[in-house]
Amino acid sequence: MAAVLALGPGQAGAAAPALAPALLNSRLHPDPAYTQGLFFDGDNLYISAGLYGRSEFACWSFGALPASAPQQAFRPPGHFFAEGAALAEGEIYLLTWRNETVFVLNPDNLTPARRLPYDGEGWGLGWDGARLWRSDGSAFLRPHRPGDFAPAGPALRVHDDGREVSGLNELEWDPATGLMLANVYESDLVAAIDLSDGRV
Repeated sequence: MAAVLALGPGQAGAAAPALAPALLNSRLHPDPAYTQGLFFDGDNLYISAGLYGRSEFACWSFGALPASAPQQAFRPPGHFFAEGAALAEGEIYLLTWRNETVFVLNPDNLTPARRLPYDGEGWGLGWDGARLWRSDGSAFLRPHRPGDFAPAGPALRVHDDGREVSGLNELEWDPATGLMLANVYESDLVAAIDLSDGRV
């Protein structure tokens, strides 16, 4: 099921407060794929699904869900495990888990424009309007430049009251708060991260 959530305002304090989300809307998930990342662009819902030999990046019309088939899809070669994705400066960047490769796709038809390298694992990807931020399952977010996906600064250590927050996975930028949202793998937690200092 794809869902749209709204988070309440944060509170001052040493440790990050726990906030309760409010469910605004929901649709049945289009298929049982192993979802790695998703984002909206207008009414289009883009979903990245992993697994070797079954990876896919597809576009669905959110208003038409549930639908039996996506509007369009890109399927990388079978030895790639698709992970997080983000739209930045008119192109879609699709990470791979351990292949150290990002596919850059044309958003109009999801055809690959180029492949670019990076060091380490790829889990989630988020765009803050200036840099692409990559998670790798650790407590660090790594910034990249759009275009060539080159490193765009040092890794950012994510922490809550001084303690590292590891397992950072899918990333989504929240322009309303200026925070990067990251789900914490194998938990029901979402961390709202200040990119200026890594504080949750």
